Amino acid sequence: MQLATGYMTLRESSEPPFFSWPVTSPGKQVTLSVGADAWDRATDVTVVVDPDVDSMPDVMSRKAFVDSVAAVESLAQIDHVLNGHNYPVDRLATAMRILMHASQGGVSEARIRYGIASVMEWLKWLHHAISPRLIESASEIIRGGLGSGTDPGEAEAYAVIASVSSALGISVDDFLMAR
Repeated sequence: MQLATGYMTLRESSEPPFFSWPVTSPGKQVTLSVGADAWDRATDVTVVVDPDVDSMPDVMSRKAFVDSVAAVESLAQIDHVLNGHNYPVDRLATAMRILMHASQGGVSEARIRYGIASVMEWLKWLHHAISPRLIESASEIIRGGLGSGTDPGEAEAYAVIASVSSALGISVDDFLMAR
């Protein structure tokens, strides 16, 4: 991590998910707390500057993630949901729900297309073999579900992931493990 006055190196730790270091910057000392969603091959690293111990995020818990995005409804916040690759089915289900609410709420077609493009870009990072052409069918599946009137959930997100993994010629489990 490069700072204005130098750098800090993160290393393996057997500490709890968040560990802290004091960091000095010109005229000030701050504490950085760093957390990851997994001890090995982390896909989501959180850095909190001058953390308040009572409000530290729970980066290891699926329930904490699901709870944190449950109330997200605004298309403007879709990038918040898609900012990592841990819990891919939950992230995709939430993004699909946001897109459906935006579509039914009269959000412009251009904004809906932007949201779908954000999901497609996110999907490309789930597996090294995914190409834009390969995930075109996923875009159609998502677009087709926008007018359903039923909030998409894990089953709908899993169907999109199953479609992509099938196009890759691998199982869903192998696809999800590749991230």
